[in-house]
Amino acid sequence: MNSDMESNNQMEYMFSLIQQLSDKVEFLEKKIELLSTNKKSSVNSIVFRPRPEICFDKWVESLRVTNDILQYTFEKGILNGAKEAIISNFQSVGEPPIISLMRPKRLYIFSEEDWQPFTEYHLSLLVNELWRKFLSAFLDQRAEENLEEKMDQDIENPTNNNEQYRRDLFMKNILEMKTKLLQNHRREIIRLLFEETKTQK
Repeated sequence: MNSDMESNNQMEYMFSLIQQLSDKVEFLEKKIELLSTNKKSSVNSIVFRPRPEICFDKWVESLRVTNDILQYTFEKGILNGAKEAIISNFQSVGEPPIISLMRPKRLYIFSEEDWQPFTEYHLSLLVNELWRKFLSAFLDQRAEENLEEKMDQDIENPTNNNEQYRRDLFMKNILEMKTKLLQNHRREIIRLLFEETKTQK
């Protein structure tokens, strides 16, 4: 008798355990289906977008740092200057090779043939090219005749030493720009990319 009761109890316990496991499996299957649906929706949103004029790598290479942007950077700092250069590059093409999706919240770049998730590699590529263009623009500006004349005036007139100090400090900031942007301002750069891209909801 006791043996039968124990056997029934064990059967009930096993049945209860199997039912719980079955419920969990069903829950996980539904969750996977939902995630799969969201992923397909995101991919479809990208697939049906117009093909960009250029791929992300070429877009990064096309970055330009004008004298106006350089002067703005001198006055407002390297982060604001970098943002200005990125915004200007967005405006230079009709369909930029970078977009953002809200579900899930993510950036995508257009490679040679298809869309790919934006990664740390792409961020480093963007910042490195920004730094190269800023450094090149700064050295070109320093080489211009009007700046050479200005430097001569600074030497002759001690009252302009403060301005020369600011320019020397600016040169130091330009040299350290890549490191500072990647270490201290990653979030600001990524936030700007989200703001400048057309979002899909």
